[in-house]
Amino acid sequence: MVEMKEKDGGGLLKTIKESFSSLP
Repeated sequence: MVEMKEKDGGGLLKTIKESFSSLP
């Protein structure tokens, strides 16, 4: 997730949101 943050800092919130959506 850190790697994605460096590549797409602007979409960090979106990445986190998607990650939580993947949780059971």
